[in-house]
Amino acid sequence: MRFPSALQLILCIGFSAVLRAQDADPAPVPGTAQTPSEKSPVEASSSDDQKPDQSATPEYSGPAVLSRSYGSNIPAVPRNIKFRPFFGIAGVYASGLTGDTLSTVGALGNQSSYGVEANFGIGGRRLWRKDILSLDYRGSYFHYTPSKHFDGSNNVLTLDFRHRASRHVSLNFTENAAIYTNNYSLLNGIGTSDLSVGNTSFAVSPNTQVLDNSTISLSTGADLVYHKSARLSFDFGGSGFVVRRKSSSLYGTVGFQARGDMNYRITRRTSLGPYYAFSHYAFNKGFGGSDIHTAGLNYSLALTRNLELKLRGGVSRVETLGLLRVAIDPVIAAILGQSFGIQKIYSQTLIPDLSADLTQKFRRGGLSLQYIRGVTPGNGLYLTSQREGIYGTLDYTGFRVWTVGIGGGRDTLSSLGQTLGQFRSYVGRATMGRRLGRVFTGTTAFEFRRYNIDGTNFLRNQFRVTVGLTFNPGERPLSIW
Repeated sequence: MRFPSALQLILCIGFSAVLRAQDADPAPVPGTAQTPSEKSPVEASSSDDQKPDQSATPEYSGPAVLSRSYGSNIPAVPRNIKFRPFFGIAGVYASGLTGDTLSTVGALGNQSSYGVEANFGIGGRRLWRKDILSLDYRGSYFHYTPSKHFDGSNNVLTLDFRHRASRHVSLNFTENAAIYTNNYSLLNGIGTSDLSVGNTSFAVSPNTQVLDNSTISLSTGADLVYHKSARLSFDFGGSGFVVRRKSSSLYGTVGFQARGDMNYRITRRTSLGPYYAFSHYAFNKGFGGSDIHTAGLNYSLALTRNLELKLRGGVSRVETLGLLRVAIDPVIAAILGQSFGIQKIYSQTLIPDLSADLTQKFRRGGLSLQYIRGVTPGNGLYLTSQREGIYGTLDYTGFRVWTVGIGGGRDTLSSLGQTLGQFRSYVGRATMGRRLGRVFTGTTAFEFRRYNIDGTNFLRNQFRVTVGLTFNPGERPLSIW
């Protein structure tokens, strides 16, 4: 399994193009075309006191590119968002809690418990003349009684930094970190393109986890974007991730990705271009890993200024090598004195790489519908797998004192090398908040998850209800998601 020479050629051409760009006549970066009397979007939004509806938009910059991890995080014409902290406390009731210890009858535990939870976080965006910094952190700490062994915390951090090195070249950096203890959709960010070629934060999704057990995930990425003209741009990037799980029964993962794409803005509202990525996954506690070559086309269509459709279609060639524990024939076992043996596995598989993302942005809310299908490093029980998911979310903060949200989806995992039945997970969530005074919000949430493994007796129905009070200074109630 060798690193593709085609990618090396693409990278060499890309970097040579960047060097030539330093001597070329300056061309406007997409979304920044302007007359002498107009400011760029960054300059027009550089004041913290500027209201959202006052952001200058000299020229619509076209739809985002699905294969670029930062495309959906930062709008085409960004603005400052004050860094806004929040914290709160809530009462909790949870059922279907599943640890990694066996009961007296030899089955996994299935417990219900009351508890208390503290929530906290901060988010915002800061713009300078050539830089954009975005931060989103959400965390919680929970204590259950009487099931104290499920105590823990969920924390998710996303950090994006963009630097415009010149009129032609920009640099983009992304950092993601997560610590999960309970596998609910609470901090999962339903509706994100977590199978995007340009994103490795898909390494851990609570919707596909099996045990309520501590999981740590870290990922980092960097992209260099060369804007040949206002219509044509090239992206060259790489990223890496590591996942570690507390349970000794589950596998950890480490991996990296190298990628490149071209995007051409056909019209004011449509973009099209090819993409390619090489990914590698390796698993601890044994010999095994996968190499994935992915190629296809991106298509983006801005139906209106606030309604956008992003599509990706291609194919992944997955090459997997590993070891599998198998039972030995009783006659052979009697000779060898052991009942199990180790079998080498090797497979090559073609997997569709598909994604559809429809996003409607309101002034104080948003709607997202998404379908994804592609390769994932699994969930610790399943190694390299094909994942298919469909999600939808709706949140609205435009009421005078109320904010509401609803979301749900379905996930499946199909192992590409193990003899395991398909993993299925269904999640749903409804939330509501009411402003109490100037800085407090009363919140309530109901969450449900049902998951099972085909061909086994394993089935879980999990419910979670929270009622609490949150401190969140700001002009309107805190967004649900």
